[in-house]
Amino acid sequence: MSKPIFKESTMNPEVIGQVGCALGQIAELATVIKRNSIKSIVEMNEGEDGQEALEALILSNQHLAAQVGFLADLCSRSVNSYVMNGGAEQWLLPPAYHCQSEPIHAA
Repeated sequence: MSKPIFKESTMNPEVIGQVGCALGQIAELATVIKRNSIKSIVEMNEGEDGQEALEALILSNQHLAAQVGFLADLCSRSVNSYVMNGGAEQWLLPPAYHCQSEPIHAA
């Protein structure tokens, strides 16, 4: 069994459980991204017939990767570490959301 990275005495057990849960979700999503990537290669070899499926797999991987990034930042924030992009809005919403001249939600 591997050693824990964090000393349990320095972290709230609830936070440890939440980080562990999020890391499990990251692993599951990464597995799907890997599987989609393999399928994408097959679809590319199908030529024009596989174009629509390939586009769907690429879009799916984009959304899955955003979820992985969000969960990783959530874990980093939980252990007071470096956060790459921030919260759900930064990771999960499209660039058009961030380019609006007026805030979308009320202040």
